[in-house]
Amino acid sequence: MEDPILSDHHSYHIGTVSRLTALRAETIRAWERRHRAVTPLRTPGGTRLFSEEDVRRLGLMKALTERGDPISAIAGLSADALRWRLARIEQIDGERSEVAASMPLPARPPSGDPMSLAMTRTEREAFLADLHVGVISVAEPGRGPLTVPIWYGYAPGGELWIVTERGSRKGRLLEKTGRFSLVAQSEQPPYRYVSVEGPIVSIEKSLLARDERPLAHRYLGAELGERYLEATGGEDARGDNVIVRMRPERWLSVDYSKQYAG
Repeated sequence: MEDPILSDHHSYHIGTVSRLTALRAETIRAWERRHRAVTPLRTPGGTRLFSEEDVRRLGLMKALTERGDPISAIAGLSADALRWRLARIEQIDGERSEVAASMPLPARPPSGDPMSLAMTRTEREAFLADLHVGVISVAEPGRGPLTVPIWYGYAPGGELWIVTERGSRKGRLLEKTGRFSLVAQSEQPPYRYVSVEGPIVSIEKSLLARDERPLAHRYLGAELGERYLEATGGEDARGDNVIVRMRPERWLSVDYSKQYAG
């Protein structure tokens, strides 16, 4: 049986492109249909055939969307502009991905390359560590995800953690799914947000002094925090509470103040 990679220039079937780029076939189709990110040829039977350039551009776009760029902002960029954009973000972050390292970097920014709105690693971790009410989202079988506001704790480079009741709807879903997403945002312009998603690394009984008091003081201050803890039952009412720790694995970020930089 012949390999699905054919001999002509447009030779990659969508299954092969999916394996090479780690993008789902549904995502590739959506990017093509909604944003014209690539324009594959079609066989008489309607099968998509992608070129090597299509594969390179899709890999670069995937790397950029994982760093916070919306696909709508980058779908029309050339491969050189995509490479430059990715290299600029990674240079600031002090990292170098395989997809960028495998391609030569243009000597100067391609004309028309827009400013990236994605935060650097340092910026996004500092933003997440700042005081924001988060919005947590947990998958729920048979319906949309459970999405609710929540207090959280985070220090740059560490795990994100929340406290919840083990027997609550949220607590049961967290134990069942083993991962969750959380977004933190600024409410005033210029708008900024950071979204993280990842696996739960531990669920254990929360402690008032170690976990819940610092969290209440973080959001309400010392005086109101103590009043809140007393109003919710103090030490005696915390028996079913658990601390849930998540390791951030995927990040999305946007800082619209970068539109006006320089």
